[in-house]
Amino acid sequence: MMSLQSGTLLLILASAVSSLALAASDAHISPHAKFRPVGMADVTWTAGLWADRYRLCRDTMTPTVEMALRHPDNAARLDNFLALAKGENAKHLGKDWGDGDC
Repeated sequence: MMSLQSGTLLLILASAVSSLALAASDAHISPHAKFRPVGMADVTWTAGLWADRYRLCRDTMTPTVEMALRHPDNAARLDNFLALAKGENAKHLGKDWGDGDC
């Protein structure tokens, strides 16, 4: 079962991808567009390649990334970002830098 944090991380990633797609094409506001994009909540993957990839991301990849970000030896600590998002004046945990090889 997916944890609340995993679901939140998945939602953030989906939102970022969606925002990039909309920024690349303003078809939703162009008076010349023949087609309009559908909303994220209006479409679901039910079967096939993309449904399998979505389930893999939701059930395996996202929880694995969350575990890595919560690991105390990882410089990119999720706890630091969560505290910042909540507006908490918390002490920074872990290293002050990360080079991607943490």
